[in-house]
Amino acid sequence: MINEDERRMEKKHKSRSEGEGSKDYLAIYIFAAALAAFFVTGYFSVKVITKDRTLSQFIAAPEWLKDIEKYGDELLSKLPGGKELQTRKTLGARDYIRLGHTYYRNKNFREALNEYAKAVKAEPENAEARYWRGRTLLNTGQFDPAAEDFKTAVKLKPDYAEAYDNLGWLSARRGDFAEGIAYLTKSLELRPENAWAHYNRGHMFLKKGDVKNALKDFEGACKLGFQEGCRAYEAYKDRGGVKQGG
Repeated sequence: MINEDERRMEKKHKSRSEGEGSKDYLAIYIFAAALAAFFVTGYFSVKVITKDRTLSQFIAAPEWLKDIEKYGDELLSKLPGGKELQTRKTLGARDYIRLGHTYYRNKNFREALNEYAKAVKAEPENAEARYWRGRTLLNTGQFDPAAEDFKTAVKLKPDYAEAYDNLGWLSARRGDFAEGIAYLTKSLELRPENAWAHYNRGHMFLKKGDVKNALKDFEGACKLGFQEGCRAYEAYKDRGGVKQGG
């Protein structure tokens, strides 16, 4: 379902994720190397200090650990991308979404759902996290929870055309073609070049017996290069009624 939309969305996320990921990995690598060197130096310093019977390791070690934490934070803030990493000591919604995409592309929907759920928990107001959890729920046959995620996504991001596409499809699946048409109409207001939405709205018009508007949508999809739209237009252009099973 909505394969063309998925490919477009995933290509965008992949390019953005690769750019962000490379910066993070470089910063983490540099920081880890520097901190490791500091730990080694500190370890031997403590060993020397604690040989002196006048100093207790229970006093020296905690103070030294505080210095390490302070030094580590200062060092991290100076690294490329370090300030972002410093404020994100645990994974955030964006990280979980990237992980979810990796599983989703491999059709490992169970793990993808787990990562998208973490993204929603980390940032409940993230429309993208809601959308992709909805897509994964849809792919696992959990249609009602998926619809709720898509509805939340459009509340958070009213111009989320892809979420309206999915809501339209789910409405048609339930047999509510009027609602489906309304959702796809909203999607087409945002993205008039959405051939998939034209084609599917056309079939919803057919289900309601509105051949005239169905033909307009099929023709629109055809002009946008959607071959199924061309075939549907040819099949219905000379008919006064709805083809059975359409």
